[in-house]
Amino acid sequence: MAFIHQHRRKRVHQNLQPYPHQKAYYRTIDAIVTVVAVIAPFASIPQLLEIWVDHQTDGVSLFTWSLFLIFTLPLLLYAVTHKDLRLITMYSLYAFFNAATVVGILLFS
Repeated sequence: MAFIHQHRRKRVHQNLQPYPHQKAYYRTIDAIVTVVAVIAPFASIPQLLEIWVDHQTDGVSLFTWSLFLIFTLPLLLYAVTHKDLRLITMYSLYAFFNAATVVGILLFS
């Protein structure tokens, strides 16, 4: 609840819309984004299982996954700087899964 108070205070001083929004449409979008922020990073799990369980790295690009990891770090820093819990959760999970993939590629190729 602390982050809701922070957003309310910020919105009052900037003449922005209230948070949580009074309209159901906006509250629904907020709820969807919260769910997606947690679930989306788990799309990497099949790749991780292939690398860590089957030790198969054929066709997996170290360069691509390293770039995913490198590009996730500034986004995580942005989320932490702005204290947005949804973004912090999402980019932390992405960073973890990308790092695990890179380490797996390095170990098993």
